[in-house]
Amino acid sequence: MMLGMPHTVTIWNKYRTGNKDIWQRTILEGCSFLNTAGMTTPDNTQVIQDNILVVIPYRDGYVSKMEWLDSDDKSGCFTFGVGDLVVLGSCPDDINNSDITAVKLKNQYAPDSFIIKTVTDRTAEYMRAKHWEIGGD
Repeated sequence: MMLGMPHTVTIWNKYRTGNKDIWQRTILEGCSFLNTAGMTTPDNTQVIQDNILVVIPYRDGYVSKMEWLDSDDKSGCFTFGVGDLVVLGSCPDDINNSDITAVKLKNQYAPDSFIIKTVTDRTAEYMRAKHWEIGGD
């Protein structure tokens, strides 16, 4: 585990079965969650766009989005993909419940929630601190 990673995040990976969206929830501990909403640069000349960045140290269970989507048994594994939902903390909510939608959940936990827009894989063999960076707003 990397130092300075005090946060827990919940990620819901989405896939489609027939005409229905299915969401699989995974809780990841030992992450770093940075919400830059409302921040400006030190010289106060440029406003930084609202953004959230989560750094997740390498861990077992990760598979690429394509592998994850192609897998019949998704239990015990997770992925990061554009369109997936992330919330700060350990969140018990089940999006597959008919009363809860991803949009409602995102709004309920705002500003500490986002839909993934970027995924950066920094787990190459030559890297010392293997991790993923996921972001959104």
